[in-house]
Amino acid sequence: MKSKSETQGLLKQFIAFSHIQFHYPIKHVRSNNGLEFTFLKSYFADLGIIFQNSNPHTPQQNGVVERKHRHLLNVTRALLYHSYLPNSLWGKNILTAAYSINRVPSFILHN
Repeated sequence: MKSKSETQGLLKQFIAFSHIQFHYPIKHVRSNNGLEFTFLKSYFADLGIIFQNSNPHTPQQNGVVERKHRHLLNVTRALLYHSYLPNSLWGKNILTAAYSINRVPSFILHN
């Protein structure tokens, strides 16, 4: 995404992709009161998607994302530390950490 104005189109594409390719409908969408989601409320209602907002300036209410973000940063730090790479490779290392995390078998996804 290059700008927030692309949110509507990309989110609609993702919802359709998830439903068609994986036969898994999106049930909830959570937002931190971003204005880019306010125009999608009727779209979510039409699809039966529950739209949830957190209170402004309270990232601790978005616990799932905060835990995932912390996990991603911890894996990135571990990779940098154990590989003796410079911090200038931080961005590429985050991409590597995300790639690795997404390929580890998990109980929730039935391995």
